[in-house]
This record gives sequence, structure tokens and C-alpha cells, in this order.
Amino acid sequence: MNRSTLTIGILEKCGIPLSASVLDAGCGNGETLKLLKERGYTHLFGLDTDPIHVAHTKSVVDIPVVETDILSASFADSFDVILLLDVLEHVTRGTEQLVLDKLCSMLSKNGVLIISVPYRGWAALFDPANLKKVFTANTTAPWHRHYSFRRIRTYLVGHPLVAYERRGIGLSQLARLVTAPLRRIPSLRSPILSKIARIGGYDYSLSAGPFSYHLMVAIRK
Repeated sequence: MNRSTLTIGILEKCGIPLSASVLDAGCGNGETLKLLKERGYTHLFGLDTDPIHVAHTKSVVDIPVVETDILSASFADSFDVILLLDVLEHVTRGTEQLVLDKLCSMLSKNGVLIISVPYRGWAALFDPANLKKVFTANTTAPWHRHYSFRRIRTYLVGHPLVAYERRGIGLSQLARLVTAPLRRIPSLRSPILSKIARIGGYDYSLSAGPFSYHLMVAIRK
């Protein structure tokens, strides 16, 4: 299990048909969109600010992908589903409400918004990205923000909750931190990343309650 398969599980739980229009806002390398296409979803769209991610997703999934940020995004039609997976913690601090309001406005009637963020539980104390920032005295890198379930719900007042998951304990994040020096060696990078992906799959299969590292919430418009 990983973030993408958990997302598909929520779509199935919500009764989302394969013909639904799905926007992945902040699609990254297109991993989730690729899996959705393999599962039979036919109306897929992507959005990302990184031109490299946009080009890569277009090449591996062959769907429309727009290079823009969420607040500047403009589409002719609304979407039945919008995904915001591990993106909210990277938007400018203080703009979370604006971003989520914009995405909700882009949903069709009874549309579903699925959000994943780092969870503000015990595992947040050991966030590898923040530990690296502390121990390397990096003053330019932003803090990797974590959110409680209550905090996310305050952004989405008035929208019914349809799914809520807390998963993992941050094992893949820790593995990335520990193996960072080795991944600089070209011959080792690919096999290490492959092992980290397997660790991430195992990590996402764990339901650790307050010790979880990942939070996923789905609401209906």
C-alpha cells in the first residue's frame, strides 16, 4: 500500500465512477495519475508548478497537464474529484485557506476533495526534513509543516467528511535522510530509491493512530 493506492481506495469507497473527471493538483512525477489510468479512470488532468514534473507526467501518462500554481489555475470545467496529495504543507504559510477554497470552488456538485498532509502527531517530533534543518543549521529551508485533523477540518467547515485515515510512522522519510550520502553515488541511487519505495509501501500499511506520520482526509462539496 502507498499514498496512491490509499487514494484509489477512498475513491472506490465514495463510489466515484471510472468516467469521473479527476484533477491531481500538484501531481509531481505523475505516480498517482499513472495508477489511476491503469485502474481505468478516463478523464484525468494534472497541475504542477515544476516544468520538469509537467513534462515527465505528460510523457508517462499522456494526459493534459498544466504548468501553473493552484491559485492561478483556470479551467473551463469543474472536476468530480480533486487530489491534493502532500502539497498543502508546501504552499506559502498562511495561504492554506485560500488554496483549499479555490480547489473547493473548482469541484462539481457533490464533488470530492482528497487531501494528504504530514500528520501532527508524535512522529512529527522526528520529521527527518526538520531534523536535517536543525542539525545542519539550514536557515533558508522552510519547516516541513504538519497538520492535525482538527486543523484541516477548520479549513473545510461546511463540507461533509467522507474519509479519514492516519497511516505510517515516517519510515520512508527516515530512510531518505539516512541514505542521502549514498544516493549521491550514481550506481547506488536507483537501487536505494527502489528499496525506499518498498519501505514506504510497508509504512503506509501501518495504522499507528497518534503515532502516525501521514494524514488523509476526504470531503464532499
